[in-house]
Amino acid sequence: MFRNNTSCRSGGGSNDKIVGNSDSSNQFWSGSNGSRCSSYRGAPRWSFASDGRLVVTFG
Repeated sequence: MFRNNTSCRSGGGSNDKIVGNSDSSNQFWSGSNGSRCSSYRGAPRWSFASDGRLVVTFG
């Protein structure tokens, strides 16, 4: 189940696609950025927590 995901882009592209279920808490790319994207500044950094979760931070 996808929950609380945000997809932001600086340009165009095709809509996000997922395999599985999602709920209404997501803001996937569908031709424009969702409102949550305005609060992100800087380049994303990717890492993994000790329990295996993906952790993304901005700026």
